[in-house]
Amino acid sequence: MTGLRHRSQPASHDTRKEARRRLLVGLSGLTAMLLLVVLAGLVTDRARKEADAAMAQAQAAGVANPGVGAPASNEPLADLGVAPSVDDAAVSVPLPNAPAATNAVGRVPDLEPDPQLEAQKSMR
Repeated sequence: MTGLRHRSQPASHDTRKEARRRLLVGLSGLTAMLLLVVLAGLVTDRARKEADAAMAQAQAAGVANPGVGAPASNEPLADLGVAPSVDDAAVSVPLPNAPAATNAVGRVPDLEPDPQLEAQKSMR
């Protein structure tokens, strides 16, 4: 009988040791997460204060919109220098030989067959 008691004691001791280890790991993880959240809060608070100070300094210097550069164009390829920039004046000028948007029937000319192609087919 003493052998049975001796075997059951280490099992309960191991269970307590395992529970204590798990509790320690869990509390360490919670403490680490708490420290990370506090550190992130401090960093963002400091950045916000520095941004406010920079804004006040820019307004004192007479800058209308600090941190805002030239108005952003809607041409990212032109900004990168890959494609030429399109002027608004060039876009608004209609082409002289451009067909009307719709014909008398109300159909879009691009969706109708080209009469010149039909004439060339009949000549063959």
